[in-house]
Amino acid sequence: MVTGRELLRQISLDTATIRGDLVGRQGISEGSGTSDLFLYQAGEWCLKTSGRRYFSSLDRGRDELLFLARKKVKLGTLRPPRTILVLQPEEEGEGCWLWTIMPWMQTLRGLMSRAVEEGNEGQLTAALEIYAWAAIRSLLGASRQGIMLDVHPSNFVLAEDQTSYFYIDDDIGSGNAIPAIGFALLRRVEEYSEWPVAIATYVEVLEQALSIWLKPRDVQVLDLTGAIQQTFIRSEKARLVREQLLQVVRRIG
Repeated sequence: MVTGRELLRQISLDTATIRGDLVGRQGISEGSGTSDLFLYQAGEWCLKTSGRRYFSSLDRGRDELLFLARKKVKLGTLRPPRTILVLQPEEEGEGCWLWTIMPWMQTLRGLMSRAVEEGNEGQLTAALEIYAWAAIRSLLGASRQGIMLDVHPSNFVLAEDQTSYFYIDDDIGSGNAIPAIGFALLRRVEEYSEWPVAIATYVEVLEQALSIWLKPRDVQVLDLTGAIQQTFIRSEKARLVREQLLQVVRRIG
């Protein structure tokens, strides 16, 4: 087993480049919508922290590191491999920064954005399929393990085997529901409405994942009917998809 110290030795910090182009992004552009994120790329490695990961003392930093580590363990198979948490003390002062270091991997949002730019509906379809499985898998985490994930395609990455996926965001809440799940699922329909084949496949996979993974108790704990029903939508297509998903959820629970 490779240790955190051994992984750190593999990273050439001298080559680290800040990736401000992937911070504070909106719409269907690749990148994170979080504006206080500090994101660096060092070869094959990703290094990130944020204003919320600065702590006034090393003791506070250690507590937060352990707290975040426990949450990441709860991710199970959604936890990306070779990921380490590191405290960086200030050169002057008593504070410290909590960094996450992990392999640099392509996000699902990045795959979707590239597919749109290249006019590749097959690639967009494949990315949306994986996102559908990841989103419904996140519901299980909330219902059965009490972890709340931000179900946005920029927070999931595709593994090298092109089938596995991982959750990379450090903001992991506690709770048995994901109130914004309806918006997350239906927003993709609105974003990619000009790609009917991709959307049709996406909806089909959503229905399949819901039927396979969720039990009546999950639907009740998640208040999934209410979460989907109360979602604000902008298009007729999204309204139709909402009704399709509600029918599936009602059959389950």
